[in-house]
Amino acid sequence: MASGTASGSAHVVVLAFPQAGHTNPMLQFSKDLASQGVIITLVSFAFDHHRMLKADKTLQRLGIRIRFESIPDRLPPGIDIVSDVLYVFSNLQHIDGSDLEELIHRLNVTGPPVTCIVYDAFMPWVAQVSTKLKIPRAVFYTQSATVAAIYHHFKYVEKWNNCEQDSNDVVVIPAIGEMRMPDLPSIFFPPLLTAGCLDINLKLIESFNGASWVILNSFDELESKAINYLREANVPVCTVGSLIPSAFLDRINSEDTQFGGSPWEEETEECMEWLNSKPPHSVVYVSFGSIAAISTKQLREIGRGLQSSEQNFLWVIRSAAGQGTVWEGFAEEIGDRGLIVKWSPQLKVLNHPSVGAFMSHCGWNSTVEGLSAGVPMLGCDLCFDQPTNCKVMVEVWKMGVKLKRTQQDDGDVTFEWDEIERCVRRVICSEEGAELRKNAVHWKESAKTATMEGGSSHSNVSRFVKEVTKFRQLLVSQLNEI
Repeated sequence: MASGTASGSAHVVVLAFPQAGHTNPMLQFSKDLASQGVIITLVSFAFDHHRMLKADKTLQRLGIRIRFESIPDRLPPGIDIVSDVLYVFSNLQHIDGSDLEELIHRLNVTGPPVTCIVYDAFMPWVAQVSTKLKIPRAVFYTQSATVAAIYHHFKYVEKWNNCEQDSNDVVVIPAIGEMRMPDLPSIFFPPLLTAGCLDINLKLIESFNGASWVILNSFDELESKAINYLREANVPVCTVGSLIPSAFLDRINSEDTQFGGSPWEEETEECMEWLNSKPPHSVVYVSFGSIAAISTKQLREIGRGLQSSEQNFLWVIRSAAGQGTVWEGFAEEIGDRGLIVKWSPQLKVLNHPSVGAFMSHCGWNSTVEGLSAGVPMLGCDLCFDQPTNCKVMVEVWKMGVKLKRTQQDDGDVTFEWDEIERCVRRVICSEEGAELRKNAVHWKESAKTATMEGGSSHSNVSRFVKEVTKFRQLLVSQLNEI
């Protein structure tokens, strides 16, 4: 459905944090709004603008119009979002909002006035711009409702007391119940705690105050306890997930097959041809997202575990430093049983009938994509919110297993090959794996129901459109009175 551009349409400015796990759901939300007639101006930072423009080809094919603008980022030349992610994260949290303010003034002069700003929670300074310009704001929170509830608890209810991550201590959070120390986000513990990451994330929760909406890439049925907790705490939660292209979720638009703006070229044809040659539910798909750095030592443990499992696998190994080779001759040893690529069309892979499991770092975006495809998961949580996502995936949704870590003599923590082999066989070959697949399919259907007409997320998106359109009408009325 083509987006409307009528003078009476709401005009929403969208500002995403420049990392795939943030821009992908934001792009999909923008597509959903534009398809309902909302005028969207998607704003990116100068160093990342070229990548965002790649999404325009996808949008043109769908008949959806989104305007693309950029603002200065004040970052040094040659910055790379993957290798310099923490530096970019730190700097984009505190930049001057005057460039965004100037852009909005220009948009107000050249077209319909801006009636709402949707922005990533990792850029809290946007709140000052919206307050100054008297424009309603929507905070787009790219982590789970469960993680938001944990941070909210330790921001407003209970003060965090530093504990050892591997201790047997538990904390009780009303929205969730008992949480073991290893299941909390890793920023509660050194070294991320001492680096100030907990303080930063607790401060992000403050950005919920004064927001008209807090947008979550989740749905009410998926995280009901955490979502109800936040709503009871007067957080204006608006669940709009799963934010997945239509072809892989509600099937309404078969042409909507990708987010757009991928950071790397996807090896689509090779992946699909190889998957087509494999039996149903026989392939382990292995990918650790666009940011996680996997050591050569860990790569070799994964390689040996996959090889020993004797199961088919499709493995994404990004061409970054230290992530180029498992060991010499590995490709020849595995033969046609395995395929290694630098980047894959993840949604197409996960929804292919031959895929039987997803070995993932359990970042929220990947977790939502795996769940929405109905694929059981092998959780190799690394850091940040991933341990919590993995806990919920295993203990609440019961659609996967968590791999145990081993403490090495040098202090490093590794998923060892025999644990990988055991868990792969457990999910692909056993009766337990069949039950996990059954549960995963249940959540896939729940995600689909939420986004269909009458579903919770569909209703929330429609309500959001009505509310920003109502503000547009109020704004026009006030201007006419002047």
